[in-house]
Amino acid sequence: MLWINPAVPGDADMAERMLRRYRNHIACMKVHPQTALIPLGDPRYEPYLQLCKAYGLTLAVHTEPGCYSSMNSLAAMAVSHPEVNFVAVHMELRGDHSQAMRFIASLPNLFGDTTFVPASDVRMAIDRCGAEKIVFGSDAPILSERYGATIEKLQSMLSSQEIQQVFQSNAIRLFYPGSYD
Repeated sequence: MLWINPAVPGDADMAERMLRRYRNHIACMKVHPQTALIPLGDPRYEPYLQLCKAYGLTLAVHTEPGCYSSMNSLAAMAVSHPEVNFVAVHMELRGDHSQAMRFIASLPNLFGDTTFVPASDVRMAIDRCGAEKIVFGSDAPILSERYGATIEKLQSMLSSQEIQQVFQSNAIRLFYPGSYD
């Protein structure tokens, strides 16, 4: 993942240089709007969205309630950029995930990730959105023991096809499109 920060002058140009030089090694871009202190929807994201479109990259976005990275803002971005896939990291951290699930289910280019999402909510997201719309994620090594327990719970709750989608094929499809057709 290529971490981006629109608050840093010249960052979009640096991202483009990195993509030109290392495209085969970069699977997606990731942004944490609260860290950048720039809310989603700000025009400073536009150069990165154009790079995602030009290079066929997914944009992974940290989501949580509030003014920087709410699901409403990410959904609006997904609607205005239908040619770019987006991953809602955390499916809205510290939220109940229901709003994230509604948007993920209704927008073809918006996907959810399981980082810090309880296994029961991952199961609910799969039921509401489809297993093809959810990808495993973690903030490991932060609370890495917790992820082991979550993986074990998910293995007991999901079918073998759902496990394969959430833990493998969705990531390949989102981050390496066309690589394993």
